[in-house]
Amino acid sequence: MRAIVDFFGGKLRLSVIIAFVLIELVLAFVIQLVPFRLFGTFAYLSVVLAFLVSFLSLKVKKSSLWAARLGLLFTLGADFFLVVLVPDRQLAGVLVFILAQLAYAAYLHIDTQTRVKKNVGIAIRLTLSVLAAILPLAVLGNRADPLSFVSVIYYAQLITNLILAIVLKKPLFAFALFLFSLCDLSIGLKTLSASYIQGGRDTFLYAITHTEVNLAWVFYLPSQVLIALSIVFNKNSRPT
Repeated sequence: MRAIVDFFGGKLRLSVIIAFVLIELVLAFVIQLVPFRLFGTFAYLSVVLAFLVSFLSLKVKKSSLWAARLGLLFTLGADFFLVVLVPDRQLAGVLVFILAQLAYAAYLHIDTQTRVKKNVGIAIRLTLSVLAAILPLAVLGNRADPLSFVSVIYYAQLITNLILAIVLKKPLFAFALFLFSLCDLSIGLKTLSASYIQGGRDTFLYAITHTEVNLAWVFYLPSQVLIALSIVFNKNSRPT
């Protein structure tokens, strides 16, 4: 009887995962085509779905997966500021995104096997955070503002998580964070172009920040899908 339940439960779980990926693929195209007034609705829906799908496997052996789900929950909060409540909510959104990356940091820290590796991970994170805090002053001088400081500190957390995910051999999660970093890089370049660095129309910076495609979401949506799937397919996760 148990084998029958597992068989059909597994098939149902696989069907939900396939449906999730197909729906997100459709949303990826819809997001690029809908008018701006509808963009936030469809974009936020894609992130909500990723969060919900991460709960396909509720029975977990390690608390690290709950930290990863917490990261997706903070992502929902950040996107509520950045996607639903736009404009002028960037600072709040980035601050919540820092919490998301710290949750992913906890996920990676718990999964790190030795104390030495844990300490190395903490050292890398602190070093990059300090360097990130100095960067706005070094590059922007008196034009540095709170948004520039929290943005680079956030990006330092993201890059640290990417490095540790690679070291810990979590390929799906690492690739998700890589796409996440490309999304933030495109947003950062656009912000620099608009507010901090003036460039002509013939510059590379202008070309990549004035495309008709929403480049950030080309990277961001698949990153959230992959983070959810990395939780579902984690070896420490079992089907409900």
